Amino acid sequence: MERTINGIPSRRLVYVENYQVQREIDVIQEQFDLRLKDIQAVLDDKLDELDEAISLASTANPVGEVFTSANAFDVEDETIDSVGIAGVIVGSVAVLLGLLNVAMIRKVDSAKASGSDSNFKSDLQFES
Repeated sequence: MERTINGIPSRRLVYVENYQVQREIDVIQEQFDLRLKDIQAVLDDKLDELDEAISLASTANPVGEVFTSANAFDVEDETIDSVGIAGVIVGSVAVLLGLLNVAMIRKVDSAKASGSDSNFKSDLQFES
């Protein structure tokens, strides 16, 4: 069985091109190229502005002079975090309580080991 297009046998068809699709592809490609040129022009302008700003900044304040000026180290740090300070205080108190607990446990253990239970009674004594 032969396949036909509008009654023409396929062995006689050499090449078929859809001109409408080709024209649409060409129009889309032209629009894409124009948009790409516009974007490239905007990017070039922004890069030029950035280069100008960098050159102005480097001539106004060279990098070497930033740390040599006396005012560079006089700036107060206004970003002190109150939550961080509270965390340091709570952590310090916890460490002190832990050290106190360890010292008390060692004192109890050393008193039990030496046999002097006068201060630390292990069981309750009742008098009747």
